[in-house]
Amino acid sequence: MKNFVIFSALLLASHIDVASARDASAVQLSLTAGNIAQQRLDINQKLTQVDYVEMTPDKRKVLDQSLDALEGGQLTSADALEAQNKVNEILKQAFADSKMVCTFEQPVGTNMKKKSCTTAGAKRRAYEKTQLDGVNVKQ
Repeated sequence: MKNFVIFSALLLASHIDVASARDASAVQLSLTAGNIAQQRLDINQKLTQVDYVEMTPDKRKVLDQSLDALEGGQLTSADALEAQNKVNEILKQAFADSKMVCTFEQPVGTNMKKKSCTTAGAKRRAYEKTQLDGVNVKQ
């Protein structure tokens, strides 16, 4: 029994480390690192992965426009810093919205709980839709 508890704790700790490593892997743009074109390629490669599945077409358009402006090199330092912050905020939000959130729900008529997983962005949209539906019903 003691060995089982230790093994379980180690297994849980390894899953936490993997999640922490994944959390730390959110891609960010850095003007000080230079080579904006290479950073853009890295960002575009990351955007094809599951980590950024919740990137909306509107946000992607703004991201591309900001990266185009940065690559053009015609921005003042203040405008370049603002564009960098805009890019990083979009990437951070898409990464956060793309995280999987699992809950255990108990369907009506059974004592068995069922695991239900969705992205954080989808969960937020469902919540906002139910809040909006509640407002429309009251009117």
